[in-house]
Amino acid sequence: MKLSTVRVGQRRTAAVRLQKKHCVLLPYPDVGALISSGADRWERAGADTGERLRLDDISYAPLIVRPGKVIAVDPNY
Repeated sequence: MKLSTVRVGQRRTAAVRLQKKHCVLLPYPDVGALISSGADRWERAGADTGERLRLDDISYAPLIVRPGKVIAVDPNY
């Protein structure tokens, strides 16, 4: 199962499950919200309910829109 976050409209994002030629909107603002939603998150992500959008019509957004923490690794030379 492939998951992503896409832009829906001007100011809204949504988690989606990607298929071959379309994606299915999930009722979460991003993939991070889906992952933190509980133990049965994979069953809810695999459910075949939700609006379908063509892959050509979507715009991808960051997987987690507002991360709680950002960690950077910088190599020291």
